[in-house]
Amino acid sequence: MFARAWFDDESRVSKIAIALVALSIANVFVLQLTFADKPPIFYASAIIFRVGMLAFGAAGLWIAWRGRNDDLIESRRKLRPLIVMVVGGYVLLVGVAEMVVFNDFGPRWFMQSVGSSIVFVTFACCAAMFGMRQTDLFGPSTAPAKAPSTKLAADDPLVPKCLLSWKAKCRTAMRRCRSPNSLRN
Repeated sequence: MFARAWFDDESRVSKIAIALVALSIANVFVLQLTFADKPPIFYASAIIFRVGMLAFGAAGLWIAWRGRNDDLIESRRKLRPLIVMVVGGYVLLVGVAEMVVFNDFGPRWFMQSVGSSIVFVTFACCAAMFGMRQTDLFGPSTAPAKAPSTKLAADDPLVPKCLLSWKAKCRTAMRRCRSPNSLRN
């Protein structure tokens, strides 16, 4: 969803994306509940989790990569290949590290160092994104333009005088229309 919002300039989240995120959250919930006992559903859920993690990562990378030549915002266009390389590398690294450490093929410090380095890379990516202007990062605002403020008639001190003068002229004109002498003119 982040990749679509940032790279495709989408302002609305689709129902399919919400459903996929909800299913992923439900799957994580199943993983957490069955982690201690590790029944067969745990392994099925773990496989779905790993495949889903790689699929979400690949989809985000594809969204970032496919529009790189057509992006009209230059600073974002320059940042796309770097984000694809860094995020893609970390998606693969985390996926492999979790499988290796979880299955006791590697030391736990390996996963901890990957997790720690993610924090530093996230800060670096945030610094790069926040260094861009707001309109370069998210596109121009779609908020409606404010109408220029106009002074109210009550704010103008000449309005009462003009209204009284106008009223007097109207009365005079009405009297002329009603008087019998106005027909002779």
